[in-house]
Amino acid sequence: MATLTRLGTLKATTDTAVVRWLSGAWDFATNIAPLYVGYDNAGVPKYGGGMRFLNITIPQGAIIASSILRFEAGLTKAETVVNSYFTGELAPDATTFSSLADFQSRRGTVVGGPNNNNRTIAQVAWDNIPAHTDGVNYDSPDIKVIIQEIVNQATWASGNDLVIFWDDYDGRSTQANGTYRALEWGATGYFALIITYTQMEVQTDAATSVTQTSATSNGTLISGGPAACNFQWGKTTNYENSETDAVSKTDGQSFSFDLTNLDPGTTYHFRAKAVDPADSNYIVYGSDKSFTTDVLALPLDKTLRVSGLVHRFSAGEGGRPGIYKLEVLLGGLSSIHVTPVSMKEPTPTLPPPGALYYALWDNQFKRGLDLSDYGTWLSQHTQAEIMAVFGHAPTFAEWVAWY
Repeated sequence: MATLTRLGTLKATTDTAVVRWLSGAWDFATNIAPLYVGYDNAGVPKYGGGMRFLNITIPQGAIIASSILRFEAGLTKAETVVNSYFTGELAPDATTFSSLADFQSRRGTVVGGPNNNNRTIAQVAWDNIPAHTDGVNYDSPDIKVIIQEIVNQATWASGNDLVIFWDDYDGRSTQANGTYRALEWGATGYFALIITYTQMEVQTDAATSVTQTSATSNGTLISGGPAACNFQWGKTTNYENSETDAVSKTDGQSFSFDLTNLDPGTTYHFRAKAVDPADSNYIVYGSDKSFTTDVLALPLDKTLRVSGLVHRFSAGEGGRPGIYKLEVLLGGLSSIHVTPVSMKEPTPTLPPPGALYYALWDNQFKRGLDLSDYGTWLSQHTQAEIMAVFGHAPTFAEWVAWY
C-alpha cells in the first residue's frame, strides 16, 4: 500500500479555474481565490470550478484504496444546506485551463458543454456540507471511484496530470444568499489530493519438476488481488503456445501449471500473468524465466538396441539398375531402405560398426546411399511403437548414436 499526496497549485495559475453562472451567462476566470461552491445570490446562483494536480505517479490500472481532497476553508460559513458534486476529467494527461469553452468541453453539459465525453462517469456527492471555519482544514468524502476511472484509462501513465471538478452546477443547494462553502487556494491557502493505492504485481518463479517432456511453471501474486492468474509460454519470448488456464488468487498466494508434451533438450520461456477481474484491461506480467528440458537418456537394454544390419544387392536385368537393400532391425522393429545402384555392382562389404557409425553421422554410405532420411523407417511404424523404443520421435542423430 502506498500513499501519494499532491498539493494543488496556488493562486495566479491556470491550473485552477472558477466558473459561475453570472447574470444569465457562464463566466470563466483563473487566478482568483477563493473557490465558492453553492449558492451566492440571485445573480450568482451556481458556483464551482476545477483544480489540476501535477505529476500523479500512480501506475496505469493501480488499485485505488482511497482518495480525498483536503483543503483549507477560505471563509467561515454555516448557512445550510450546501450540496455539491466531485467529478473528474477523463483525460490521460490533463492540461491547464485556457477559456470558458475549454472548461465547458471538459466538465460537460451541466455547465454548457457540448457533451459529457470528457468527464468521468463516476461522480461523488458531498451533500449537507458541515459548517466551515476560516483557516481550518477539511476532508472531502472518498473520491476513489473518480481516481480509479482516470488511472484505468489505457493511455494513462505514471507521472501524468489530472483534474478534479467541485461544483453545484445542478443547483441543489438551498437558494438563500450566502449558502456556499469556500476553498482557499490563495497564496497562503492549502489544498491537496491524497491518494492511497496498491499496484497489482505478479512474480514469475523458477520452474520445477523439469523432465525430458514436462515441467511445472510457478508464480506468485504479490499484491493487488484478487486476480485471475495464469502463464504465457513457448520456445521464444513471443510465448507462442496457448496460455494456461487461469486461477483466482489473492495477495501472497502461489499458483502453478504443468506443461506437458515438451521436446527433450529444448529451452522454453514462460512468464506469469495477472488480470483484474473487475477490469479486464488491467493486466500485469511477471519477468521472463526459462528452463531447458532434459536431454534424451537412451536405454541401455540390449533388446532395444540395433540388433542387426543386413545388406543385399540384386543385379538388374536387361540393363535395369540393380537394387541395394539395407535392412535395419531396431528393438524388434525392422525397416528396409532401398536404393538403386549401377548394374553388376558387387554386393557392398558391410563396414565394421565404428565405420558405419562414422559414415551414417556424415549422412554418407557406399555408393552414395543416403540414410539421413530416416522418415521411411518412422513411417512404417505407429507412434506408439516408436515411443516404446525412444520415448519420443527420434532425431537422426539419436538413431545413429544409438547404434
